[in-house]
Amino acid sequence: MIAGSHVVFIVGFERCMTSSLAKHLVDADYSSLLVTGIKEPKVFSSDPKLAAAILKRQLSQGSKRWLLDASVNYISNRGALIAIKDTVEDYRIIICLRNQFQRTISAYRLYLGAFIARTENVSLHDWPFSLEFGDASTRLAAANDPLALPKLRYRPKGQYIHTAIAAFSEGVDHGDLETLERYDRAAAEFATQSFPTRVVRELQFFRRTGSFPLISVLHNSYFARPIENLLKMFDARRILPVTLEDNDVRHCLDATLARFFQSSTRSIKPLPHVLPSDQFGIVVSAREKAFAKEALHLSFREDSRKTAALLNEHRGLDLSLFSPAALY
Repeated sequence: MIAGSHVVFIVGFERCMTSSLAKHLVDADYSSLLVTGIKEPKVFSSDPKLAAAILKRQLSQGSKRWLLDASVNYISNRGALIAIKDTVEDYRIIICLRNQFQRTISAYRLYLGAFIARTENVSLHDWPFSLEFGDASTRLAAANDPLALPKLRYRPKGQYIHTAIAAFSEGVDHGDLETLERYDRAAAEFATQSFPTRVVRELQFFRRTGSFPLISVLHNSYFARPIENLLKMFDARRILPVTLEDNDVRHCLDATLARFFQSSTRSIKPLPHVLPSDQFGIVVSAREKAFAKEALHLSFREDSRKTAALLNEHRGLDLSLFSPAALY
């Protein structure tokens, strides 16, 4: 465990305004990004040793603000959660929740749009799917780094590779050529995959049959089990569940955040809503929506009931920003 380390994690769920909250935390000076320019570095799931190296370097610079890692895949990755618990001394964990059906529709648009962009060779550096802010400045800083420069020449795709670029540009493991070669191999492997095989197969099945939604999209629409696992591993007093699309919740957002972070910071800036699903230009027809809602109604209703019960029964949880009515 790294003494003095202080990191806030937005661990889930995808398409639940995690990018909006991450941007707000940075813009309002609650926190600064753990990895420069990257909202979702995913280092605790891909390389915990690199995560520790980046964290130590940030601490050596004397930053007193919370460091932010908003990698939403952590909530379903037990290895990443164990690495967080073993590495970070003082942590805060935020879980973003949303109406499960709306989350499914939004993710469906995102995944299908991402697949189309990749198959048409659209650079994700300049496309909203990357979910990042500050990419241009990160690449500019890395351009003067001889270790990072080869990566920039072929503009690798994917947030995992962005993490390597940012880490090397900040001086982490500069002399470790073996590590650099390992990341280069990972970059080459990543670039050969237009999209995860399982998702491609699902998309092919969808195009043949017209069935909806995708299995991968649904996976992150069920909240209860990942939350249950999270609550077993971490101190409930350091976990904040939020339903940001609820207007009453947004009204008291900053008062709760200031209390949660034990900070005097109070923002007058409204919470931004970045990456709306209609930005991807993929239209879900009324027929598809009706089919999906009928198929998912009972399972989503049961999951929302379990989720609300789980959160309500854990003493120490601050539920100021959670509205059960905002779920399905």
